Amino acid sequence: MERVLGEIVLISSTSFQARVDGRIVNAVIKGKRLKGQEDVRFELWDKKKVFFDNSLCVGDVVRLEFESESWKITERQQRESSFVRYNFIKRKLQTIGSNFDMLCIIAPHNSPAMNSFFVNTTLMGLDGKCRIVFVFTKSDLEFSKDDENVIDAIDTAGFESVRVSSKSGDNISVLREMVESRTALFVGESGSGKSTLLNALFCKDMQMVGELSKKGNVGCHTTTSSVLLSDEKLRIIDTPGIRFVRPLSLKWDGVIACFPEFSKFQCRYADCKHIGESGCKADEAAGRGIISQVRLSDYRRMMETNDGKI
Repeated sequence: MERVLGEIVLISSTSFQARVDGRIVNAVIKGKRLKGQEDVRFELWDKKKVFFDNSLCVGDVVRLEFESESWKITERQQRESSFVRYNFIKRKLQTIGSNFDMLCIIAPHNSPAMNSFFVNTTLMGLDGKCRIVFVFTKSDLEFSKDDENVIDAIDTAGFESVRVSSKSGDNISVLREMVESRTALFVGESGSGKSTLLNALFCKDMQMVGELSKKGNVGCHTTTSSVLLSDEKLRIIDTPGIRFVRPLSLKWDGVIACFPEFSKFQCRYADCKHIGESGCKADEAAGRGIISQVRLSDYRRMMETNDGKI
């Protein structure tokens, strides 16, 4: 019986595609469920409880065995990194990509308008350490003042960012050099230009491209499930577009990790949540330009209402 390690590159409703020794094979799980893959109930940072779908995802390294003329998955290796979103159909947290060393958050500045809340809270889905790059698409169009404020806020927070245009080719080569020799996970809202950007990076049609919904000028889903795209130099996990933001994190550390610049000021109390408590210095820091007022406002919206979706 042949036993090897492989990498999940695509998942369908009934089977998996895995890369084994440079070739793609179809595989199924041996038995009803892998050991340790049972759903787990977690308590989130805001005390709400939710089930976590702990099944396989694209990017997972798995152990396979070949028997009875078919490949069977027997074990999943420990993940180095992962990205989680809330699946409203299954009503569970769901991992949509794993084992990447670079996270690219894709945000358009026009059509649809840039969503600062999405930009500033998406990192809550990240579990693990990796290089983080914010990619602002459609740079061939004029950036509004509000969009510039969002981008300035990301720069002030100390994150990497790049403006690109799939239409004009602006900075496509720069982004390609950034993701070369890495495994990058691309996350973006529906209609962010993510699929078009991937086609430009690979210099060929890798993903279908959709149009904006006529109702509400919001993005339409063109990528319906995660997939690992690759060639000689690029390895990119494309994920389904996210239309609504629902910040989620399993620990308080995960919440504050989205806002590392908050460490630049010191409140009176170490456990300050920066929502206007006595001795909080967040407003003073924003007024002095130490942190961004845009990001502070989105942080407080997340903390006080927590009514978004992801």
